[in-house]
Amino acid sequence: MIWFFERPGERLQCEIRQAASGSGFELVWTSSDGRIHIEMSDDSAELLRRRRALEHWLKLDGWVRPDRVTPQPTLQQRAVRTGHTDRPIN
Repeated sequence: MIWFFERPGERLQCEIRQAASGSGFELVWTSSDGRIHIEMSDDSAELLRRRRALEHWLKLDGWVRPDRVTPQPTLQQRAVRTGHTDRPIN
């Protein structure tokens, strides 16, 4: 699986693939200047958690996924996330 992030003047390619050794998986990100960072894991669930964390930090740092529109959460979804609901507390 390959996906991209961009910010002005920069592009980052991210990839999850089977490890070259054939055992386990790699999370690879390559910057536009050619630098490559690889994280390896035998646990695919752990690798997916790491991918989500990486995406979170990239977004906080101003990176966006090109041609991808993230829908705004509904009021109900925001209330559930923040714990603020209109329901009375019994």
